[in-house]
Amino acid sequence: MTKKRPVASSLGLLAALTSFNAGAADIQCPPSVGDVAIRVVPQVDYNPGSQTFTYRYTLENLPWSNLPVEGFYLKIAEEDVSSIQDPSGWRGSNTKGMDLLGWYASKVEHPDRVTDDPSIPKPISALDPGKTLEGFVLESPLPPGPKTARVVGQVRIEPVSSEAEMERMYAECETVGTPMLEAAKKVRTAGPAEGDFRPIEVDIKPGSADNPVNPDQEGVVPVAVLGSSGLAVSQIDPGSLRFGPEGAQPAHRGHKTRDLDGDGHPDLLVHFNVAETGLACFDSVAFVRGETVEGEKVQGFDTLTTPGCRSQGKAPGGKGGGGRGN
Repeated sequence: MTKKRPVASSLGLLAALTSFNAGAADIQCPPSVGDVAIRVVPQVDYNPGSQTFTYRYTLENLPWSNLPVEGFYLKIAEEDVSSIQDPSGWRGSNTKGMDLLGWYASKVEHPDRVTDDPSIPKPISALDPGKTLEGFVLESPLPPGPKTARVVGQVRIEPVSSEAEMERMYAECETVGTPMLEAAKKVRTAGPAEGDFRPIEVDIKPGSADNPVNPDQEGVVPVAVLGSSGLAVSQIDPGSLRFGPEGAQPAHRGHKTRDLDGDGHPDLLVHFNVAETGLACFDSVAFVRGETVEGEKVQGFDTLTTPGCRSQGKAPGGKGGGGRGN
């Protein structure tokens, strides 16, 4: 079957191409736009006055990543998002009809030359490997739930010598024929979520700042459901709690409550087997789901790091972010 060429959309997403030697027998296929090592770290705050949640995201393009990052996208309905803010040199917008919120690096070195240049100019605001960028902000009436972010690496487009060479690249290079958002790196994070549940505050590894969890190791990880003036943890059914993408069950029975964060409210500490959580290298969040003793659904998350993961390549361990997630 002949591959169809992707068409440039209003997102400014184009097929990933790099320069190649037109006279060579073998074509050098470009890298995939998803060839990045990235963490998308969320912070969520609730405003009881406006009854809205403010979501702030930090992108960490890890030092061993193969490409700069120039796009970051979340699947969120347009009516569920307001007050979008952008980092310097980036632009955020909703795409009508796609329920897609995206930010992309928009600042280029010579914007007045774009129409005369046969190549797409490199956004100088793209996030290089080893760098961190804050300032991705949105507001929503929806509480946080699991989300998959799509992150696009920067693969510069160079002119090709002929239509025949272009056709050859489409025929031989999977990285050229794959639609941009399909090829993007998919990363777990948190974002506005539909659903009938009560948000709860969660603390992974209480007392730790960066909450390190190595998915490759055996053992248990302690996770606290934090009590507050609005939620007594005695209302929570400990046996209903599930942790991580695969919903690990509590590893032990007989859970005790005590004040772990010093706010005067008892907290519920539960342990989960790491191997049953489904956590993976580069994960920056993990959710706890469960029910109250009266059957009301509850959900909350915290950020984490994954130092020591085998698939973290040449890195000695995970980097960045930690602390409570909501």
